[in-house]
Amino acid sequence: MLALQKIAVAAVLTVAIGTGVAVADSSAMTEQTISLDGHAVGSRFDGIGVVDGGGATSVLLKDYPEPQRSQILDLVYRPKFGASVSALYLEIPGDGNSTQGSMPSHMHTRDDLNYQRGYMWWVAQEAKKRNQNLTLDGTAWSAPGWIGGNTATCFKGSHGDAAFWSPDTIDYYLKWLQGLRKVYGLEMDAIGCRNEKGVSYEFAEQMRAMLDRNGFEKVKLHAFDNWPHEWGLDFVKDMTTDSQLCKAVNIVSAHMISTSPEQKACLRKRGNLTGILKSMFTKKVLTAKSALSRPSMKISSSVARPRS
Repeated sequence: MLALQKIAVAAVLTVAIGTGVAVADSSAMTEQTISLDGHAVGSRFDGIGVVDGGGATSVLLKDYPEPQRSQILDLVYRPKFGASVSALYLEIPGDGNSTQGSMPSHMHTRDDLNYQRGYMWWVAQEAKKRNQNLTLDGTAWSAPGWIGGNTATCFKGSHGDAAFWSPDTIDYYLKWLQGLRKVYGLEMDAIGCRNEKGVSYEFAEQMRAMLDRNGFEKVKLHAFDNWPHEWGLDFVKDMTTDSQLCKAVNIVSAHMISTSPEQKACLRKRGNLTGILKSMFTKKVLTAKSALSRPSMKISSSVARPRS
């Protein structure tokens, strides 16, 4: 419990013109009282997160020599040191080109399973080693071609690849979560439906149910991560009337929340969607009344090749 504290601010700095020297202006010194109340209501800032995704953006990091590799990881993940990020958003590799390259999936085929491929497991371990309180989140940018092979079983969806919204994808995600737990001793705090591509209420509802049935009831589901298209946030409004969807989606997410004139116009077209968003965000973001910002791309490691 935080006690009320009074902080006296007793100095105003001015810059002496022409000298660039900061000096205290005693004539302008005043006392200001600021009250801090740990029980006050309002949004809580959960911190700054980073994304390690988009296809091989940090593929070379694991091969950096020591001590440079550890120094880079410390600068990103150690608390109160360097960037000091509080959340890591991972790409769940899917064999496909997901912007800057591709990463190998844990399931090339339906009958294949390998928890040693790729380096995302290692990234997650190194990050958590430096900050046990770091939250882990992730989703797929792409998926192997066998996903959704039986279109008759796919869930209804829109604005994306219909085959992705499949029971295959749910099984694919569950296998990845099981590998992270059993082989690497790590737990995800949250998992998404898919990066940037589409909406499926049925998929979200079935994904939530299967997470609960397979021992991942503590893993929160976030949806739907889309660019600020005109339709991108319609699901939020539907959550206010669709109890199953509201129960399934623990975290309201978007690829970006834009304040551009175009985005504002889209929100106005949808009536009181802005007010609904404010209401949903107080109930549906990781832990109640919180906000988290995740700039894209953590470490981009590459090799410079001389011209031939």
